[in-house]
Amino acid sequence: MDLRGLGSTTFRKEATARGLEPDECDVLGQRESDENVPHVAIEVVVGAPLVDKRAVYAGLGVPEVWVWNDGQHAIEVHRLTESGYASRARSDVVPGLDVALLSRFVRPGESHTALARAFRAALG
Repeated sequence: MDLRGLGSTTFRKEATARGLEPDECDVLGQRESDENVPHVAIEVVVGAPLVDKRAVYAGLGVPEVWVWNDGQHAIEVHRLTESGYASRARSDVVPGLDVALLSRFVRPGESHTALARAFRAALG
């Protein structure tokens, strides 16, 4: 799978006067020049969030929002539907990813290299 990180790029949609900057975002495959939103936006929540950004992401048309909730030590997957975002156990954008397993290896402050190796080993 060709996943390309865009970092914390600011996305705006003039028609709906919406815009925000995710903590991290990714597109699958080669980014098209006219493509103005990521396939996945990742938000990190430490403490109580000040704003529910999902309404803005929905207005932008971002297919999935993943939320790292530090209090729960888990990644929550939210898929855009006609009525807003719905929680999912798995990602539709990255269907082979075990999100629960990945959550075990999100440990702020620890070595990313060691965690990536441990995650790879856990995949078998």
